[in-house]
Amino acid sequence: MRLTEEMQRVVTEQGLGFVATVRPDGTPALSPKGTTRVWDDGRLVFLHLHSPGTVANLATNPSVEVNVVDPIRRKGWRFAGQATVHTGGPLFEEVVAWYARPATAPPAKAVVVIDVDRAEELVSPAYDSGASETEVAATWRERYLATASEPDAMPAEMRWPAHLHPGALRWVRSSTSYADTVAFYRDLVGLPVVGSFQGSFGEDGTIFGLPGTATHMEIVRSEVNAASADRFDQIVLYLADDSAVERAIEPLLAAGVTPVGAPHPYWEANGGVVFLDPDGRGVVYAPWIFGSQPDPVDRLTGTSAG
Repeated sequence: MRLTEEMQRVVTEQGLGFVATVRPDGTPALSPKGTTRVWDDGRLVFLHLHSPGTVANLATNPSVEVNVVDPIRRKGWRFAGQATVHTGGPLFEEVVAWYARPATAPPAKAVVVIDVDRAEELVSPAYDSGASETEVAATWRERYLATASEPDAMPAEMRWPAHLHPGALRWVRSSTSYADTVAFYRDLVGLPVVGSFQGSFGEDGTIFGLPGTATHMEIVRSEVNAASADRFDQIVLYLADDSAVERAIEPLLAAGVTPVGAPHPYWEANGGVVFLDPDGRGVVYAPWIFGSQPDPVDRLTGTSAG
């Protein structure tokens, strides 16, 4: 079967699959795989790093199911198919190079490629009450943020410092082309407006959620001519792949807005598409998910991002 764009998006964004196999005695086995990825539009893949039980089970019974769930939206997919374990050869080498894992990371003992023949959507009973996805996501995002604020909830290098635990993050930009800039981000980029004000302490402004209110950007009307925007004054939108970028920029292209040359060779090398807002600030559409996928150029060279 063909994995739809929505299926691929969920797998790419989450990167964690719960893999179910069958032991030789017929009992089920379930193991989380943090390297679960989309290999192509019909196959999933994960690395055998510390999965001796899973690989042994697949040697006797290649049937497998993989659950990938968005813990905030409480939706996901159950994939079923047949798995093939590769411990060497061209496909093994290609997959390992594509992951572009750091040289200090444990080496992959094998790659497991799953030919998906069935997929079923998973939807939480949280929706049975008629709640919208926005409402469900807000509830679980709040719960996640509360959990993540606990001291041991994440690696030390990723935590807020002990004295700083913000519940929301905003950055503010002034705009001398206020009406056009608001329309650009609202109508063409597609950011949701979560608030606005007129004449508040003498200022007009619009607040865009990214999404919701946990992280948001405020545009404030400025009557003072500002200096030209610096080439690194950018917003970067990391999307699942090239096709996701193509879909995201369709409203801009349809409105006659054309991309500009990348302000830095890094974006050109990695397939980024750059537009300028009416104030001259960049909006970069990048075809990979920072933090869960290697830079595209690194997949080709077999190096990791520095």
